[in-house]
Amino acid sequence: MRFIVWGAGVRGRRVRYFLGNRAAAYIDANPPMQGKILDGLSILSFEDYLLGRDGLYRDAWIIISPRSTDFIESIARE
Repeated sequence: MRFIVWGAGVRGRRVRYFLGNRAAAYIDANPPMQGKILDGLSILSFEDYLLGRDGLYRDAWIIISPRSTDFIESIARE
């Protein structure tokens, strides 16, 4: 299972760390961040994700950065 991390800030990067290679991309609402690469992953706008022209992320689930990483750690262990 692959995930797209909502938010490329501190919490989003923490989630990406726990997901490891199952993280496929970031979604971020900050236009200056969109189109860049962070930690080897593309940063998309939500609109780009929805349009999905290239189909790269069709099978990925969006995960929103929680305040606590307990849930993410449990996913990472599966």
